[in-house]
Amino acid sequence: MGSRGTVTAAGPDPLPSQLLHYNSTYRVLFCTECKYAIQPTGIVRHLKEIHHIRRSRRRPFTQYASKFDLASPEEVFQTSIYEFPVPGLPIWEGLRCEEKGCGHLCISEKRMRSHWMSEHVRQGRGKDVDWKEARLQTFFRGNLLRYFTEQEEEKVGAVKERWLPRCVLYDTLGHARQATEQSIMDAVTQDIAHLIDDLELEPQNSLDEKDSFLLQHYIDHTASSIATDPATLKLWQESVPYLARSEKFLLHGILALSALHLAHVTPSDSPLHSQYLLSATTHQDAAMPVFRSAIAAVTPDTCHAVFVFSHILVLYCFASESQDERLFIVAPTPDLSPVWLQFLRAGCRLLCHVWDDLEEGPVRALASAWEIPELELNEGRTLFVKQLMSFIPARESQDAWPEEEDKIYTETAILLGRAFSNVVLGTTFTTWDALRMWPTCISIEYLEMLRKQHPGALVLLAHYCVLLKRIEGNWYFEGRATGLLRSVVGCLDRKWMEAVRWPMNEIGMEYTCSS
Repeated sequence: MGSRGTVTAAGPDPLPSQLLHYNSTYRVLFCTECKYAIQPTGIVRHLKEIHHIRRSRRRPFTQYASKFDLASPEEVFQTSIYEFPVPGLPIWEGLRCEEKGCGHLCISEKRMRSHWMSEHVRQGRGKDVDWKEARLQTFFRGNLLRYFTEQEEEKVGAVKERWLPRCVLYDTLGHARQATEQSIMDAVTQDIAHLIDDLELEPQNSLDEKDSFLLQHYIDHTASSIATDPATLKLWQESVPYLARSEKFLLHGILALSALHLAHVTPSDSPLHSQYLLSATTHQDAAMPVFRSAIAAVTPDTCHAVFVFSHILVLYCFASESQDERLFIVAPTPDLSPVWLQFLRAGCRLLCHVWDDLEEGPVRALASAWEIPELELNEGRTLFVKQLMSFIPARESQDAWPEEEDKIYTETAILLGRAFSNVVLGTTFTTWDALRMWPTCISIEYLEMLRKQHPGALVLLAHYCVLLKRIEGNWYFEGRATGLLRSVVGCLDRKWMEAVRWPMNEIGMEYTCSS
């Protein structure tokens, strides 16, 4: 069979002791390939989804891991850091807020300026004034990402306090896409209106008039705009508002998405447009701190709200960053992936220990979308994949790629071929189909090639745009596939134009052959 893996794609599996390293000081198990700690409840899912080590080959790894006393993420966060850097973890060049009593850590000036606006209510004055450069590390990635840094020199010798770094999960709201569609605010249907009254929100979640309108709009319009079939319509329209009665972060999440939806259908020159954007930002900012706490300690009772909110975050990222057509071609983050992809790659793994609860609970219609069987290809070498392989420069040519890049390209091309082959398995193709079939499977190494704008990585992404084109009809994804392909083509040398001719034709972009 052809390789489906990312790290362990070719040849035999590594020894458990080679892939997994136990740090007794912090009681964590490091993945030596991924270079971060795996939470105890996520080991099986990590082996399955990151390294594609199938069930029949996982037993030696799980037996090896079971020998160690592993701390939960919460316990790790409470552990004092006496040595920096922590061996085995990469070091990131980042920034530390200098406001007294703050110490917020992040990896980019953009995020630091956003932090100053949201937390300190003014614009930051720049490096060495309101923030300083700092070396950062993090034990975990994704939704459990928390940075820590070395102690300041003036504190050396003092009693060392435990670190409680803040979680950095998302970029702040960009400008929502300008829209000229007819407003649908007056299309409230009477048969659904009673749901607002039946919710009986917890006292701390009671709504004012504006938020009541946002919730009404969500139930009447936004829910149906993100549903994919009758089962998910019932989920988004009834189950999700019901869960939001007691989960504050989910309530803020659906109100934020509703506000973005309203901004999308409201003319950009209307005063309401900017008001809806502000409401979206306000609710999203209110949701995130509560969500961070919830996802750090997911229980069978909270897993349904956490799972749904993770999906809402993806839609929110798409809708709020709609002017950013790059989608995948982004500035590097600790795991080299776009923010929305972090949510998908990490969020579902953090829920592996409660997956049975999800499949049997009120969000089972959404959970089942991630468990749909995929077609197994005969060594992955379809005609489509063979065509992709033909773009690899010959070994003797001056454009030849290093062997490792050839390998990464080949593995990713096979995964993309599998995604295209699986499209024909069903009559519908949803946003979650588009995202689960390739983005959640691609390797960190491929994302690194993409970050460096490697021509092979860009060619594969250009072909993936053909799948994304199928979900462009959704308001939160409007024009994104076309915009992404345009950005990809703009990054490629003209000699690669023939390699992207097919996706350009499929999406309707004018093709100009190289001179």
